[in-house]
Order: sequence, then structure tokens, then C-alpha cells
Amino acid sequence: MANENLINRYFETDVWEPVPMISKELIEKGYEGGEGCQACLYIVCDPIDGTHWLMGTDVGGMYRSDDGGVHWTPSSIGYEGCGCTSFAYDPNNIDRVLGLGVNSWGCPQNGIYMSTDRGVTWNAIMQTRNCGFRDGRNQFAFDETSYDEKIGGSAIVYWAREGEQNHWNRSDSENNPGIYKSTDGGYTWNKLENTEMMGDACIYVHKEKGWLFVVCPTGFYRSKDQGASFEKLRDDNFLFADCIRSYPDRIYATTKEGLVISYDCGDTFTVLKGEGYPDCYPTKLRVSPVNPDNMVLQDDRLTGCGSWSIPVYYTNDGGKSWHESVRNAEASWVPANNDQVKFYWSPVDENKVLVTWCFVCASNDAGKTFVWQNAGYNGLCPGGYVCWNVNDPRYMEISSQDYNGGYTTDHGKTWIYVNWSGKEWGGWTYGGYTFNDDVTFCGLADRMFGETKLAVTRDGGKTIDRTDMDIHGTSISCGVPGNENVAFLGDVVTRDMGKTFEYMEGCNGVRTYDPEGRTLFGTFWDSTIVMSNDEGKTWDKVWFSEGARIFDLAYDHKNGYLYFINWGGLNRMKLDGSEPEVISYPSKHALSICLDPENPSIIYLACSSHAEFGFPNILRSLDGGKTWTVLDRLPNDNRTGPDGGKQPTQIRINPATRELFVLCGCRGIWKIKCCPSDATN
Repeated sequence: MANENLINRYFETDVWEPVPMISKELIEKGYEGGEGCQACLYIVCDPIDGTHWLMGTDVGGMYRSDDGGVHWTPSSIGYEGCGCTSFAYDPNNIDRVLGLGVNSWGCPQNGIYMSTDRGVTWNAIMQTRNCGFRDGRNQFAFDETSYDEKIGGSAIVYWAREGEQNHWNRSDSENNPGIYKSTDGGYTWNKLENTEMMGDACIYVHKEKGWLFVVCPTGFYRSKDQGASFEKLRDDNFLFADCIRSYPDRIYATTKEGLVISYDCGDTFTVLKGEGYPDCYPTKLRVSPVNPDNMVLQDDRLTGCGSWSIPVYYTNDGGKSWHESVRNAEASWVPANNDQVKFYWSPVDENKVLVTWCFVCASNDAGKTFVWQNAGYNGLCPGGYVCWNVNDPRYMEISSQDYNGGYTTDHGKTWIYVNWSGKEWGGWTYGGYTFNDDVTFCGLADRMFGETKLAVTRDGGKTIDRTDMDIHGTSISCGVPGNENVAFLGDVVTRDMGKTFEYMEGCNGVRTYDPEGRTLFGTFWDSTIVMSNDEGKTWDKVWFSEGARIFDLAYDHKNGYLYFINWGGLNRMKLDGSEPEVISYPSKHALSICLDPENPSIIYLACSSHAEFGFPNILRSLDGGKTWTVLDRLPNDNRTGPDGGKQPTQIRINPATRELFVLCGCRGIWKIKCCPSDATN
């Protein structure tokens, strides 16, 4: 798309705010919300004072904290990847950070990224089609002995690229396992010779000697000459390993036979199987750099034994005895499921360790107990599409892929969780509509993206009526202005506020309406735009094109324009049979559109490919599409606040609060205030 119509005009109100899933009860207990919900791959702390933290997810972006891991905010300005793992702070300059972009497939935006401001902004260094979907290894290691004044940090840094264990046998990804080295601080990389067998390694560099330690499924390797040659010192199939700056001669690793420790840089090892040491698949070991007697690990029985029982263990006596940790998840709005965890210790506090255990938790008693500490991390994946109650916009149902979802009764400030599926862990729901405090309905599936059936609650979620009524078409809902009893979901309609439901003909997705009348606009099998003037009882064809794919509609009730997105292209037309007009915009992959209800010349557009985030995601036009402003945070845009609105799937404005709500795929829900309605003047 052309960029000549990009002007970037901002207002003081252009600040993104997270919309966390949180209940009134949790707020009253002092919690701030942040549901997580996306699998965390790695968490790391700066090695100096323990203030700055980074956390990466599989497909939900990355987050940063500048207050010791208490609050989290997206770290995505300039970052084009979907997920991220294995961060490393340069110990010679903690402003410099490396991170590895990953995804559930080998998309071209994966690879190495660098930040020179502790994760506020990022630049792509070497983009590769690696996968790394569940890769939680320590992959980057700076050589602290290689300080270079011109670089302003360490010159030598290593990267351990994934092998088959973390490649997931993806045919759409490319991989070249081994150890890679940079001599210019991470800007250019070369693979070290004869390191192919070192895929899936955890790597560390001795703080004082500059020796490189490589711990991988084929054994333990050491290089004393910055990777020019390696010696293999042990054949064990190490499951995970850790080294600490405060005791640089020590190497800690886990095997099923016991905890393996070297006190002399790998020359000799001691195997210690303390009382209570788990023996199914002990992994993710982390050792406190302040007090190495304090350690944590997880018995990953999911990987080792096929069981969802994957407990966490700690020791406070150097591995002589191990005990199971306790998690306090009372602050979580979503179910507290088991998860494959990742730990990291504070470099200044021997009792503080953070873990990604379904969400971020913190222990301040050396691993005995972990308490929910997830404020700011939004990651709920909305299912299908949403619509504010058109007659009372306090209400909206938010369905969720994986976590059931719920609804709001106060414009999205707080949310009521509904166990639609009846399953303890969650469920798959798509689309829905809320009438009032008691009555709401949605589409319930028995698997991800599966066929949905109507589910209704008429008592605020206490009981669920799971029907056999299939929902066809698009999982999008809508109501009728002026008639609070009617609502739609796909091709299903209720005309008595959820008491009974029936199928309608001629439309299987009501997408928008005339706010000053009762005209409804929808689609029929994506290729046809239809409209109704009798509350959806009959539908008339407005526009049709063979092979069309209509993603969204919006109606300008003051100027009589109907906007629609067809295969990512933005169009508008009058309802007089004239041909649509194509409107250019400075992005691609448009998915959703909405108009300011007070001034419909103000257009908001959501763009997303679910993998690429280097192009604008949320756009605003003040002049009917002639010029546009990017509402994503851009490097050096002089705005404040976090970077919200990434990976959008749908946008809708709440007409009462005048806030633009953005459903962001695996990045939760975000909102931004609508600009002043007289902004076009």
C-alpha cells in the first residue's frame, strides 16, 4: 500500500490502555489484573540490580518490567515477530539486549532482534525462519571479558540455534543447528565450525575467563579459545543447565539420575540425588546467584511421562533435599492451569525468584510459595467477534479461545467469568451477545476452531444451557437499535431476549447497523452484502462479487456510505447500486473497520496478518480515508504509554464511553480514546 497519505496527526488522548480481564471482587482485594493466557517461553532479569525484566511468549509478543517484575507492559515497538524467547542483557551495558523472535511456524519475521534501550524499542538484526515454538533455553551468552569501547558493551556474543528437539519438525521453517558467534556486539553472525551436534544447547560464558560452556542433549562441551575449538568433557543427556556470574567456575545441570554439579569449569562433576529429587523429567533448573543453596526446577512429567501433573520443586540446602512448591493463584481471572514453567532469580535478593507458571508468579521465600504477579500482562485470545449491546453499551460478551470468556456490565471495566464448557481448565467459545446482568449467549465449540453450538445462560453464568443448535456463518453478533429483545449470532436469532432461538435466512453474519434507525447490514457466505429493514426477518442483496471475501462492514449514517473490507481492500459505496470506490491506506491485511458514531468521517481500521507486525496495525483517518495516522507506537513518535493494538482481529467503539476497543488475537484487549469528534475541523 502507498504511504503518501500517511500524516500521523496525534492528540493528547492517543494513549493505549490495557483492558485486563478482572472482576469487581479482585479489584476490591487490591489486584490490578493481567490474565496472561499465552505460554511464556523465557523470563530474564538484568544481571546488575534486578530491576529490569523481560518475558517472552510463544505467540503473544514480549513484555518488559522496570519495577522488579511487579508490573508488565508490552515490549514491541519496532519488533516484527509474533513471539520471543531467550533474552540476554549485556552485563557490560544492560541497555543492550538480544532477543530471539519465534512463532508456531517459521515465519520470516523470526530471528535475532536487538534493543539498545532495555527493551523499549527493537531492531531486527538477522531474521531467520526458525521455529522455536516451545523453546525455553538459555540461547544467548555475552562474553563479559570482551568489552569494546566503540560498541559500548561486549564485542563477543554467542547464539545456540535450535536443533530437532525445539524445531517441531516444521516443514515451513528452516534451521541450521549449531553455535553462532558475533564479534561486533551482536550485529553480524557466523556459525562456528563443527558445532552441528550442539543444537538445542544451553550456553554460558565464564565471567572472568571468557570460556564458553555448551550443555546440550549430546553432552557437555567447553571452549577455551572463543569457539575456535571445543573439547567434550561429558556424555550425559543433560535436560537443562544453569551457570551463575557470582560463582563462574560452577556448572549446574539436571539429569534423571540426579543433580550434576561441577565446581571447576567442567573438569570434574559430582552427581547428587537428594531426598525428594524428582526423577521423571527434572528440568528448567535455576540457581540463585546470591545463595547457590537455593534452587528451583520443574518435574516436567508432561514431556517425560505424558502426565499433566508437572509440579515445581525447590531446595534451600544445595540439593540435599527437595520439596514441592505451592502456587497462590487467587488473583487470576482465568483458571490456574498447569504449565511448563521458566524461572529466573534476582541477582541481589537470595529469596526472590520469578516463574512463568500459567502466568507470572513471584516467590519471596526462596521458592517455597509463588504468588500471582501478572499485572499488565494481557494475553486472552478473543474468540470470534464482539458487539456492544446496541441499546445498552454497558454490556458485551467476550468469548475466548482456550479460556471460555465472560461478559462485562460496566463498559469493560470489570468482567464476569463464565464456565461455558463446564471444563475446569477452560473451553473454546466464539462470538456472543449480552442482554443484561443475567442473559448472555455465545457459540461453544468442542475443539479449537471447531463447529460451534449455541450456549445460553439466563442467570448470570450459574447454569448453562448447552444446546445442539449449530451456528453457521461468521461468529459475529449484533442487536437491533430500539428493540432490546432481538440479537443475532451467525445465522441464529432470538426475538425474546434469549428465551428461544431460531435460524434466519439470507444472512449469516449481522455486522453493523444504522444508529439512527433499525437498518441492519450483514453478509451472506462472505461474498454477498445484505441489508434488512425489518429486524432481520428478511434480507435484500446490496452487493455481490464472485470470489469476494467480506471481512467487515461499517455504515456512515450521516453521509449514506457503506464501507466494507474485501480481501484486505477498503471500499465504500452508496446504497443506490453504484460501483464501490476503492480507498487506499498505508498498510495491508485490513480485517476490521468502525466509524466514529458522532462523526463518521473519522474512520478506524485494523490490519493484521497474525505474524507480521512491522506494518501499521491500527489506523485512523479524520477525512473519510484521504489521509491516515498510525495509532501503533512507532520509534521516536514522542508519545507516551505502552504499545497497544497489536495483532488486531476486530475493532469496535463503545458509543457511551467513546473508547475504541481492539481485540488483539493472542495479545488480549486494548483500548484508546476516540479523538475529539470535531477533529476534522
